[in-house]
Amino acid sequence: MSMEFATKVAEKRGYPEFKASSGWLTRFKERNNLSQHKLYDGSADVPEATVYSWKERLGSIIPGYEMQDIWNMDETDCFYRALLDKSLSEKAKKSKGGKKLTERLTVAFFVSATGERRKPVVIGKYANARCLKNINKDDLYSSQQKAWMTSDILHKLLSQLNISFKAQNRSILLFMDSAGCHPYDLKGRYSNIKLVFFPVNCTSKLKPLDLGIIQNFKVHYRKLLLRHVITLPTDHNCATDIAKTLEVLQAIRWMGTAWSKVENDTIIKCFAAARVSNTFSEAVIVSTVSGEEDPFADLDVLFCL
Repeated sequence: MSMEFATKVAEKRGYPEFKASSGWLTRFKERNNLSQHKLYDGSADVPEATVYSWKERLGSIIPGYEMQDIWNMDETDCFYRALLDKSLSEKAKKSKGGKKLTERLTVAFFVSATGERRKPVVIGKYANARCLKNINKDDLYSSQQKAWMTSDILHKLLSQLNISFKAQNRSILLFMDSAGCHPYDLKGRYSNIKLVFFPVNCTSKLKPLDLGIIQNFKVHYRKLLLRHVITLPTDHNCATDIAKTLEVLQAIRWMGTAWSKVENDTIIKCFAAARVSNTFSEAVIVSTVSGEEDPFADLDVLFCL
């Protein structure tokens, strides 16, 4: 609801003298326990019957595995140079932006129901990027022409993960979605990893990483990018010019830092919300972290570039 909308409603109801103010609107929302929400996140299209059936099936899938051995894997795209499309400035001062930067990387995550995690693996376009020269890329970077996850890259990652767990004498249950780059024929190929695939088109309600973990990671990454922009000398026309200078290697380092900043409690709650674990009560599950934080929060300095 906006102030203009509230004023028009009042006029139509016979109160032409009423003018809504920001203070009135704030108090109105507080009195009626209203808050802003995103209307479309994909969850509205999820068949409830499928979700219910899946949660019933979990009871026969999970037994025999400790919580630390129940994992989720997923990847997401990251426009690693993209800045916010809003800023703060003096009212009389015109803010200058720039063309939205759409260079993308894909980031793959492996995380357990207890918060244990592997380093994120980044997939970029170039196999021999200059900034990655003399860097051991085996466990942190893969390349693909469009910076997408592929079945070959996934097999490589799962093989490395399997070697690691075999050395620890651990067997894990790994939940994945049914994306095209996650082929079913990978099942049974790893001695210490049992793959389980979520139902199609239901991951927005069933996958822990989709329930707030990835979003939380992106908030932390965006904070690191903004800190970088605002602490550099201001001899650029706009913040976008600074972001354009960001190299893939620095972005990878920030992604590692951002991933480490995602709290274990956030991860545990998201697994509980997906009913993959029963660590939390129903009341706690409802308060699962959404990740919709303000990237400007706790920044020491704010100014318009």
